Amino acid sequence: MLTKGNTKLGTTIYSFNLPALDTCPGKSAVCVILCYATKRRFKSGIVRAAHSRNLDEAQAAGFAEKMIEEIRSKKPKSVRIHAAGDFFNVRYIKAWIKVIRAFPRITFYAYTRSWIIPQLLTHLEVMAALPNFDMWFSCDRAMGCPPRIKGIRSCYLAENDE
Repeated sequence: MLTKGNTKLGTTIYSFNLPALDTCPGKSAVCVILCYATKRRFKSGIVRAAHSRNLDEAQAAGFAEKMIEEIRSKKPKSVRIHAAGDFFNVRYIKAWIKVIRAFPRITFYAYTRSWIIPQLLTHLEVMAALPNFDMWFSCDRAMGCPPRIKGIRSCYLAENDE
């Protein structure tokens, strides 16, 4: 489920990814067009199959427990949740909260557009308040600015250099 980082992330950072767009309830028209997780290496059949398997695991009962075992086995220093994909429902967010709480010495982080879905926002705030978790609310001109919440930073998807 977890994949080891690359030259950009470093080898001590692992990531967990899902199929882009299909698991992104907060996607905007701009991010659908510009989404890097639908291009280059993300288009390969091997990568798409791995993300699909991860989605099956994420939707299955016992996901948190299985992820906890995976982290114990791989011993990452950091975990990026979603270089591709996003927090798609409350149950899934709660599973990640359980995982993050189980590893207070590991740093977890995520960028999300799911903040725009009211029923997900409350649970994302709980996650962001965990001391070993860093969250960025992602946005673009099509969706407007995210709410300002203590401890959550914002990032903006630029369409061009201007």
